[in-house]
Amino acid sequence: MKKLAELQRHLPRVKPWVAAAVLLAMCLLGYYAALGMRYWKASEQTASLTSQIHQLSGRGSEGLPEEKALAAELESQEQRWEKLYSLFSYPETDDLIAIVSATAQETPVDLMSVAVGDPQQKTRGGIQYQTQPMTITLQGETPDIYRFLSLLYQEVPVTAVSGFRITGLEGAPSAQVHLLFHLSPQATSENRGAD
Repeated sequence: MKKLAELQRHLPRVKPWVAAAVLLAMCLLGYYAALGMRYWKASEQTASLTSQIHQLSGRGSEGLPEEKALAAELESQEQRWEKLYSLFSYPETDDLIAIVSATAQETPVDLMSVAVGDPQQKTRGGIQYQTQPMTITLQGETPDIYRFLSLLYQEVPVTAVSGFRITGLEGAPSAQVHLLFHLSPQATSENRGAD
């Protein structure tokens, strides 16, 4: 009975944080879908421009000004594609663990454990991602835990929080966070047909 009263006393403090975590997760899912679509549009434009340049190269010097303009546009598209692709490129799970650990060191939280799940395929907004699940346990004050998540998202913008549980509000709070890293985007067959 005493624990229930204690929990009811702490509940109003926790509710805004839970709502903020849910809102952040929803925003992140929309952001990944938009990034994935931009990534595939840029890669398709790059392929189209490359094809046009090869066709113009065979014509000789009469297409030279148009070829230079297309080459400049291609270079711009390739740079844009590389920048977008780099957001989704973390070659090793160890790299992600190192980033999580370094981010925890930047905040006053203790990273108690890290558990890495098997990669999975997920489709969002017509883009198929290879997702890397990771479950971490943090110990620290609730605002510091949210600061950690914010810093992690800034470091790896393709991170989503798929689950969040906080315990120990009466003493030292502890949070179990289920993270999902969206990697290697590819357009689904329906999406390719639409473009």
